[in-house]
Amino acid sequence: MNRILSGWRWGEQARALRSAASVLKTLSETLEGGVVPDPDDWDRIRSFPSPWGNLIFSGVRDLRDSGSPVLPTLKRMEETLLVQAEGLMEARSRSAQAFGQAVMGMALVPLFGVVLLAMMPGIDSAGSGFLLLIAGGSVYASLSAVWILNLAEEARYGGLPVSQRQWLLSVPAAMERVLSLISGGLPPDLAWRKQHEELCFRDPGLAALWGAEIWQPERPSHSVHSGEAVSDLIIGAGREVKKSIQLALLEGRSCLERIESISRSHQKDVQLKIRERLGTLPNRCLLPLFIFVLPPVFVLLAAALLHALQEIES
Repeated sequence: MNRILSGWRWGEQARALRSAASVLKTLSETLEGGVVPDPDDWDRIRSFPSPWGNLIFSGVRDLRDSGSPVLPTLKRMEETLLVQAEGLMEARSRSAQAFGQAVMGMALVPLFGVVLLAMMPGIDSAGSGFLLLIAGGSVYASLSAVWILNLAEEARYGGLPVSQRQWLLSVPAAMERVLSLISGGLPPDLAWRKQHEELCFRDPGLAALWGAEIWQPERPSHSVHSGEAVSDLIIGAGREVKKSIQLALLEGRSCLERIESISRSHQKDVQLKIRERLGTLPNRCLLPLFIFVLPPVFVLLAAALLHALQEIES
């Protein structure tokens, strides 16, 4: 049932993200107008979808305490939330055909059985045997819906396994946390380490892959291979941020613009991979239909023809 309702949940999540972006836009416009927002307006950030609520609130609080500009962070987060909402709505629209195929897979066998009962002669004499065939075929065909819904959910996350799907939120959240800490005056290497400590509580798997130390040597198993998989893009994003911080420390320059560019390009690359996977989803959904729906249909048709021939011969 959760997978059946996943498409509707994506819409609800997108609306929640857009509502959060609207709150940030209101705060930005208030600050640009020279007015200090009320404490209640800042507290509304806590109600944002996880992990954005606590992340944005803590980042903005640190910037306010240090006297650093808050507007750039608010506008970046507004843009990030809108990008994620757009991705959810696109995933919902592109997976609509897959949901239709799942419904068709569940409904085709019983409907076909009812049509055969109404039109084919001799089936009435079969008694409950043909009804049992319809029931068994319907149960078997419903497995296609489970497979198709799994494919749709997998495509929504770019093929990431269940244990890694949180990465799609953790990566932009971690990058924004690094940016807010650096904007607050913290050295970039210390900002990365503090972000990593927080990431260990929120997503320990990703934290272990990225590493806490800027100068930590890359492990061979953690290197980016082909760049085709979303997981490779995520691991590569952490490596690029660490390289940017290294260069900034060596050259004595700011790395804010470079990390912002990495964050934007990473989100675009991930959305592109997800869009490609969603584009091939209808074709991949044909295999479950062939395996789980066609056999019961042929069995029902063969049984109906057999009873009809028996009726004619008698």
